[in-house]
Amino acid sequence: MDKDLDKIIRDYLAGKDTPEGKKLFDTWYASQTGNTSPLEGLNKAEKEKIRQEIFASVKRNTSSPEERKPITLRRKHSLPAWYRMAAVWAGLLLVSAACFVYFGYWNDTVTVQTVYGEITEVTLPDGSTATLNANTILRYTESWGEDNDREVWLEGEAFFSVVHTRNHQRFRVHASDLGVEVLGTEFNVNNRRGGTEVILHSGKVKLVVDQDEPGSATVMKPGELASYTESDRRLTKKVVNPQRYSHWRQQELVLDNTSLGEVAQLLENYYGFDIIIPNDSLRNSKLTATTKLSLKDAELILTTISEIYGIEVQRDGDEITLDYP
Repeated sequence: MDKDLDKIIRDYLAGKDTPEGKKLFDTWYASQTGNTSPLEGLNKAEKEKIRQEIFASVKRNTSSPEERKPITLRRKHSLPAWYRMAAVWAGLLLVSAACFVYFGYWNDTVTVQTVYGEITEVTLPDGSTATLNANTILRYTESWGEDNDREVWLEGEAFFSVVHTRNHQRFRVHASDLGVEVLGTEFNVNNRRGGTEVILHSGKVKLVVDQDEPGSATVMKPGELASYTESDRRLTKKVVNPQRYSHWRQQELVLDNTSLGEVAQLLENYYGFDIIIPNDSLRNSKLTATTKLSLKDAELILTTISEIYGIEVQRDGDEITLDYP
């Protein structure tokens, strides 16, 4: 393999997409994305997009065998193995250098992550704030230029209060395939379980689905909830009471015609529980009255839900079963 290694690398970078070359490049790339890498935490689609751009960038700057001038050797002996391997590793160093240049801006990325049961407020570089719900990750660069969009990346749930800048900079939230664009407003974004919900409290929000045709963006009005599912790439809207969807900021859970299945998902998101409801009719049963529960005590809220819905709660660590008595 060592005598053909340099040829495999150069052929692959020259555009000859051989299985051996792809395996070698992907193996190297995987070695660059460990726990200390700036790529840590990006989702699979983001990593793949960046991998392709690195490869394209390196290929543009790597001459093909036909473009290189022939080298005249003074002796007839073939190059020693160590020399060939040095050339191979020089090629890999070139790829590494391109990677570090390409990812230079990631070194300035700020990552804020909450654990289960934790809520925290983050002040962004422009003075806007983001309140993060439990089990949420927010990323953004530590400084924002006046000529660029203000951008954050969200996994989980957060409530944003965005200030309006003098030069009308757009504020963009990237939540999987859905982009949320605003100038200055208050809204809640919940990006979990293969879907995204946006609830607009005030101002105006534009939603853009990745790869959509220009002009296909959806504009929201205050009091609307927009839901997007990644599986079928469908975006729907309905009118709601926005306050119902932001009580979590005060560590409160509001039940208002809420099914037990919805309650289970909320508790799983907040506490990290694995909740099992074996009976479908019980899962779909709804509480007709409106009530407000505190999220500060997990045991108390489980006891209260048991009484409200008339069910039995069995707990084994973080696995919880809800069923009829």
